[in-house]
Amino acid sequence: MKKTFVEYKVKLEEMDAYRLYMADVLQRTDSVEWLESQEQPGLFLEIHANSEEGLAERRQADPNLLRWAQNGSVRVWTFFDAGQRPRN
Repeated sequence: MKKTFVEYKVKLEEMDAYRLYMADVLQRTDSVEWLESQEQPGLFLEIHANSEEGLAERRQADPNLLRWAQNGSVRVWTFFDAGQRPRN
């Protein structure tokens, strides 16, 4: 099982439009947790459970997401279950 973490900061003046965009995104999936930082308003984290191949690249290149991300910066990490590490 893999999980992909997507982090970005949204321009505050774009927050309403961004929230509408994410409401639409979340309606189409049930495997995404969407979090906002308590300490840094506008800093978001998406946690994609059981992420499929290519998800990281798609989120980093998503023109809709890049539209709202400050400086077009979207950081992505994919992790696998360390207990299920593939053997060489």
